[in-house]
Amino acid sequence: MREVGPEARVPALRRAAADLDEAYDRTARLADRLEAARLQDTRLEDQRAAAAVALQDVVGAMSLVVVAARQGDPADAENAAAGFTTAVAALRGLSSG
Repeated sequence: MREVGPEARVPALRRAAADLDEAYDRTARLADRLEAARLQDTRLEDQRAAAAVALQDVVGAMSLVVVAARQGDPADAENAAAGFTTAVAALRGLSSG
């Protein structure tokens, strides 16, 4: 979303949609692999499970950003980006907890 700029405009959002789609697809595939994995060590499995849930939250938030960009809706894009930022922060917080 950096290329969209500090204030989202309809044409910039629509141009960014293709790049956002690619990032979303990569992240969704990674989340699916993490969710499907299983570890024998209980402590590591608990960490993997928590990360899988948090990453799925990121994927869900990303999907809202992609939809808003495709639709060229600056207000929805701003709200979705805030949700995405929150989801990423929660995922990052797992490593510091």
